Amino acid sequence: MIKLQAEKMIVHDAGAGRLLDLEELRADLDDCCRQAGLKEPDLADDLVGIVRRYGSERLRRGATVTLVEVEALVVRILLDSGLRSVATLFQQQRQLPAADSSGEFAAIATLDLADLLSRDPFFLARPSAEVLELLPTMLERLHLRRVSPAFVQTLARHLYVNRQTPQEPVAANGYWLVGRSAVETLVAEHAPAELVAAGLAFLPVSALFPRLIAEVNLHRHALACVGEPLTELAVLPAFDRLCQQLLHLLRRLARMVTEQLHEPQPRPVPAVVRCRGLAALAGQGLGLDSKGRADLRDELAACLNHHFLAEFACQIVFL
Repeated sequence: MIKLQAEKMIVHDAGAGRLLDLEELRADLDDCCRQAGLKEPDLADDLVGIVRRYGSERLRRGATVTLVEVEALVVRILLDSGLRSVATLFQQQRQLPAADSSGEFAAIATLDLADLLSRDPFFLARPSAEVLELLPTMLERLHLRRVSPAFVQTLARHLYVNRQTPQEPVAANGYWLVGRSAVETLVAEHAPAELVAAGLAFLPVSALFPRLIAEVNLHRHALACVGEPLTELAVLPAFDRLCQQLLHLLRRLARMVTEQLHEPQPRPVPAVVRCRGLAALAGQGLGLDSKGRADLRDELAACLNHHFLAEFACQIVFL
């Protein structure tokens, strides 16, 4: 999938549609982390990624997304991850009421169990079909006439974790599956000089929403590997080599993630490749007009897809 980075998301607020500025949300979360004394520069970006995924999944189900839902989602993730001080600061910053995750009690027969699980961040990147088959039976065995949505979601989490013999991963600090030091070591020990010249960076992988995120700078890579003057005939083969080298490192990172997940049937880990410097490469480097830039983007994306799609559900983002 090829896309330009979207920093807005449509949400409903007081019955009307509006654009939620995800960059503003990221800045707010960064500010809360700093106030709480938490040195986690990647946390806000990961949370915004989860909000994007949540919005996409809700829209795919034909549901609307409200601002209240998004803010409640962020608070719940922070609380579930043990980051209560950050959650409290975020609530104060946005003037939100104190978290009440219980919800109103309702008769079990009136609850849409699939919808409830789709609202739980725990199941954003985890399959829920098997749990949905087990839930009605388990609720019936408890002989409860009325339950809260939060109770159903918690029960579903327990069913998911305990249905497997291996245990779900527990991140070292309660949030990251593969932390920043591990991905920096991966680059330092295994990245070839061409990728280092391209400013290669991997983002940490969260336990809640495991995905591989790689960033490269196209203009820096071309200058380092081809040199001036740049030509498409030289840049494209160099980029093909970059894709091969990046694929090798993504495989390593995917194995690191799979080892931490401890699942009997490992699920594919999605990947995101963020390509920076396209405008500089096309304009300053190659002197292309807007059509030439679009054509170049398509050629680079086709090269990435050729190398990655057989192994990864890969999203390509040009920044």
